[in-house]
Amino acid sequence: MNKKGYRAKEAAKYMGVALSTIWLFANQKKLHPVKVSDRVTIFLKKDLDEFMESRSTADIEQPIDEEQTKVAVKEYLQKMTAADIEELLNDNAVGRKL
Repeated sequence: MNKKGYRAKEAAKYMGVALSTIWLFANQKKLHPVKVSDRVTIFLKKDLDEFMESRSTADIEQPIDEEQTKVAVKEYLQKMTAADIEELLNDNAVGRKL
């Protein structure tokens, strides 16, 4: 894809995000769609590139720290009640046997 403008689906593919994320960014005024006609909206490549370059490191997936994850899961599980655990087991058991 080496064009000046992309339809929403193409923009999503170009950016590596879901189509709904493109529209979310547009609604949040992070991206600026250009209405070409009643049925055609495009996103300019330069705007997509600028947005991706300006994203903070918080927006970019960070490597998972296994030790921090273990601590967080342990703390979460310690706060769970028996009813929470039963609900979780029931939710996960839908359509399959444990």
